[in-house]
Amino acid sequence: MYSSPPMHGALIVNRVLTSPENFKKWSDELAAVSKRIIEIRKALKNKLIELKTSGNWDHVVNQIGMFSYTGINGILKK
Repeated sequence: MYSSPPMHGALIVNRVLTSPENFKKWSDELAAVSKRIIEIRKALKNKLIELKTSGNWDHVVNQIGMFSYTGINGILKK
């Protein structure tokens, strides 16, 4: 699979990137997902501060990408 990946993924990418309409839809959806991730990270940081959770939570909102490291461990268990 890794040396010869299936072609259907490349065909999908080609269809999206070569069609102005599809590219616009993809770009808009990507922007919406990115915005949502940023909003969720801000909400998490604000909630941690509201709960007076020890530590500095700036790293939660300063990270980029789909995944992030929260640094949360058992301190939040009840």
